[in-house]
Amino acid sequence: FRLVHSDDALGQAPGSPTPDARFALDCSALKKAITEIMTLSGHDKRLPIVCPIHAAGLDSGGRGRAVAKLVGVLPLHLRRVLTLELTTPPAWPGITPLHATISGLKALKVGVWARVPIESRSFDLMNPEFGVVTAQLPRINPPERECMKALDAFAARAKSSGLHCGVAGVNSRSLALAASAAGFRYLSGRAIRGEVESLEQATRYDLARLYRDVASEAAL
Repeated sequence: FRLVHSDDALGQAPGSPTPDARFALDCSALKKAITEIMTLSGHDKRLPIVCPIHAAGLDSGGRGRAVAKLVGVLPLHLRRVLTLELTTPPAWPGITPLHATISGLKALKVGVWARVPIESRSFDLMNPEFGVVTAQLPRINPPERECMKALDAFAARAKSSGLHCGVAGVNSRSLALAASAAGFRYLSGRAIRGEVESLEQATRYDLARLYRDVASEAAL
């Protein structure tokens, strides 16, 4: 289950959000995820959670330590259901400044993934330090043929680096099927599941959900 990225919360704000504003929203989303993980645990339920966090600036101002401190509130067995997905801009300089932050988070037994715009050429992100690298499709998808070619190329890069790959922003059934065929293991977007208010409303995804509109029409 992937949480909504803080970029969506900032999407209507005028001007470019400051790093502090982004980090504040990242922390707010992470705190909410931690609270809901603990609530679900109290009902004997567990749900794998992917929480996006901006990678830029995470190595400065004690931000990485602040994130680790938040995560450390969870007992070990609940940290294992949490994954932090470090999101990056297209022109990403590399992960070298984040080595200490990534190592500290992994020592807490949380998953650490990377998410990068699919058009990025940041080959440094195809790094074994990440268990999974996720391709972010544009909010307004280009022609699907272009998307499918880009998905194939991204999956090939991930495979050659020994990484699993995911894709976010899948908004059509055909793209979901293309991504699955290309080897993407983790898919999210409107075609996969709409937004829910809380984790307690989350449901298990299965392939049949892709055809729920067809099934509804057939039942009429």
